[in-house]
Amino acid sequence: MRKTAIVLLTLAPLSAHADVVVLKGGRRLSGVLVEKSERAVVLEMGPGRVSLPLAQVERIETGQSLLAIYQERASRIGPGDAASWADLGEWARSAGLLTQSREAFEKALAIDPANATAHRALGDVLLPRGWASHDEAQRARGLVPFEGGWVTPEERLVVLQERADERREATERRDAEARVREAEARAEAAEAEARRARAEAESSAQGVPYGWVASGCGFDCGFPGRPHVRPPSPPPTAPPPPPVTTPPVRVVTKGSTARTH
Repeated sequence: MRKTAIVLLTLAPLSAHADVVVLKGGRRLSGVLVEKSERAVVLEMGPGRVSLPLAQVERIETGQSLLAIYQERASRIGPGDAASWADLGEWARSAGLLTQSREAFEKALAIDPANATAHRALGDVLLPRGWASHDEAQRARGLVPFEGGWVTPEERLVVLQERADERREATERRDAEARVREAEARAEAAEAEARRARAEAESSAQGVPYGWVASGCGFDCGFPGRPHVRPPSPPPTAPPPPPVTTPPVRVVTKGSTARTH
């Protein structure tokens, strides 16, 4: 039966219908045309079906595709022929039809659960208790999944602990740097306050308002944080009043001559 299946697969005709959809940009997609409407075309390819807007399609050519060959050969396998499905799965894998290859191997196992070719192709591992998937085999060996791979629980714990230590050290380093910056800021503030106190003391000793001379640049400059203050100008002095002059008075008496006082 197995030899017959191999002969059928080898001699299967290569004239199976297939279509090539040429897009307006020049890209070519090969597969089997499943549906065509006024708006779109549906092309069955290796990974699955693809719907393409008809406005993007330049033309559809009839040709030969590997997917069509797979479908042609699959249609010739009789029921219960696990070996033929396994052989078709190997051919599809070599042709790059990974989806169809897995489909063929799974059909082979559905017929014959002990088919070694299909098990190995799917990554299964033979354990003392029978065939198991790759994940089941790894767990049976005491491994655990970790970041896309399999490691022992101890290895996983070591990696997690190292990462936790790195995070803790990074946090401590950031906290220490923050404390240093805070201490420097306090020291600068204290120094500025000390300078201001000394300047105020010197200004008070000279009897000059601190805000006028604290910066050492005259009345036009004030100490940082204080408004610029100019000393009040003395009020203008009024001019003295003009002297008051009294006009002479003429005194005239009866029977005498006038006299001027």
